[in-house]
Amino acid sequence: MPKMFDLNPRALELWNPSLQAAGADDDASISLTGIVGDEWPYDEYAKPLTLARVDAALRSIGDKRVTVYINSPGGSMFEGISIMNRLNQHKSGVTIKVLGLAGSAASVIAMAGDRREIGKTAFLFLHNCWSVQAGNRHEFRQLADTLEEFDYAMRDLYAEASGQDATVADGWMNADSYFSGKSAVELGLMTGLLDDSEVSINARALERDLPAARRIEAALIKTGMPRSERRKLMSEYKSALLPDQQSCSKQGLASSSEAADLYESSNQTRDAVLALKELLAI
Repeated sequence: MPKMFDLNPRALELWNPSLQAAGADDDASISLTGIVGDEWPYDEYAKPLTLARVDAALRSIGDKRVTVYINSPGGSMFEGISIMNRLNQHKSGVTIKVLGLAGSAASVIAMAGDRREIGKTAFLFLHNCWSVQAGNRHEFRQLADTLEEFDYAMRDLYAEASGQDATVADGWMNADSYFSGKSAVELGLMTGLLDDSEVSINARALERDLPAARRIEAALIKTGMPRSERRKLMSEYKSALLPDQQSCSKQGLASSSEAADLYESSNQTRDAVLALKELLAI
């Protein structure tokens, strides 16, 4: 069995975590913005997208129809399938609304609703399973066989949702396919388009977003570095970037917010390059 499923780095690079639903604070909606089954370590306010969280929300909503807003690059395949199955059990019906990206495991969740809507400029990202593994040739052969079963499960899910033949869905996954809102509707993966007024920008999330951090983590994924090691390295990297109190005082910076502004404006590119140089030396 694979030790873990991992994020596809292409999805992580393209994900914009600041997109949110306009007016999604009603008591019959669930907002799934983040990594499926895992925390997003560069934002202390981001909540992992887990089965436990979705189940608790559905229990609180009760017998009302639920709207699920999605903006996620994906994550754990197991968690994504579990969330999709739980949503399908909601007897009052589910409306899925893809705001920015439903990639990888998040695209599996997006197949749950009987009504599935997507923004005109939003995307689905479909691909075969990603995994990180270490071992001998026998373990890698077993891994390939195991991943194939998960790929077949996703293929059948996309085919059933879209009404397309399984061989067509297989081709989408093999090609690492991005589908715009219009294409996703035309192919039958989604049932309609969102109105532009339903999507807004979360200003606080935009301030906290670190594009360089996402690009660096994507590069680390490509090297095959396990998630625990990536997070440790990125945590050390992030700590090293925080200006200390004495330095802030010398530069007349009254708050950590001003220090962060200084970092963003003058040091981000330099430090990202240094981190990538260290990565290439691993």
